[in-house]
Amino acid sequence: MSSLKDIANIPQTNTRVDAYNKYCAEVIQKNDVNGLIEFIENIASSSVPALVSRPCLEFFAQQIESLPSDSLIEVSEKALEALSLSAFNEQTVTIRTNLSRVIRDEKKDYKTAAQVLSRIDFDALIQQDARKGTKLLLDVAQLYLGCAEAALAETYINKAALKIDELNTDDDVNTRTMFAFVRATLDDFKRKFLDASRRYYELSQRVIPEEQIAILQNSAICAILAQAGPARARMLSTLYKDDRTHKLEVFPAMEKMFLGRILRSHEVQALEKHLKEHQKATDADGQTILESAVIEHNLLASSKIYNNITFGQLGNLLGINAERAEKTAAKMISEDRMPGSVDQIDGIIYYENESQSMAVWDAQIESVCYSVSTVSDLIIKKHGNLVQSS
Repeated sequence: MSSLKDIANIPQTNTRVDAYNKYCAEVIQKNDVNGLIEFIENIASSSVPALVSRPCLEFFAQQIESLPSDSLIEVSEKALEALSLSAFNEQTVTIRTNLSRVIRDEKKDYKTAAQVLSRIDFDALIQQDARKGTKLLLDVAQLYLGCAEAALAETYINKAALKIDELNTDDDVNTRTMFAFVRATLDDFKRKFLDASRRYYELSQRVIPEEQIAILQNSAICAILAQAGPARARMLSTLYKDDRTHKLEVFPAMEKMFLGRILRSHEVQALEKHLKEHQKATDADGQTILESAVIEHNLLASSKIYNNITFGQLGNLLGINAERAEKTAAKMISEDRMPGSVDQIDGIIYYENESQSMAVWDAQIESVCYSVSTVSDLIIKKHGNLVQSS
């Protein structure tokens, strides 16, 4: 094997490139980390003309993928140090992409993997290749979401949003789907559960059948965690009418919420095992997100049972103290999420039951009509001759 000094003295550019690439391949095959570090420092030096170093760096960036993970990490980090002041942006992107992938897959260190990718000059990359730049922005965002760094992820999602509408070819479908997923996940992390539910549901209609149930489960859980009120009721209705959701493990709880029935403690505990880690956070009152959502739901459900109720009775029904019951009810009424009024002097909540009763009646009628329609479709599907004969 020729030495680096001998190769540097070769006058012909193409011959020298071939010699450098051969040297690189042989050192990689030997898993000689020190030899590779010496090679990259030599190639990146100002003594090697760009006509030689550029194709050699591209070859190096692609070939080091075959190294064992620990060797690849060490060599890549040294290579990035050597190239930090150079103009070889394309080769640097390749090295960072491979390094990030190995750190993510082998080390399970999502934050470090994201930091490696985030140091790419995205402005330059997007000008050169908008499709590749947008995809890598979403990769960074997804990695940051993987380590619960939602604020950092949002920065890269917003950058990707500036370019995503320009990607309209069939080749861009996966990138657009990925953008929809990370944006829904971001809303989920930011506790914008109603927005997240809608986005997950829209996404469930675009992904392959094998992925639909998982995405629908995310949508249903976010709808359950959303603030009780008319907007959430509409989302629950949309999910309930979709036959696919009837296969979900959380469907029984979602159905009770849609029908306005009170959830019991054992049903809440059954839901907890389906929550992601960030969805298990607690609020200032020490209640989990799920507990707060269920309290609001049960409070709204109680308005369909009672004309009025004292703070103490409501607290007993919801499993909280009277002060918390009053505070929650007042908040929901003031935000127009539940019709009614609070009498603080007598300690009573008055529900406006007429409109609520109509809402329950409408929901029950809708549920019955939906069930009749489903049975009718099944009969027609199995006994189509009955329709023809009539």
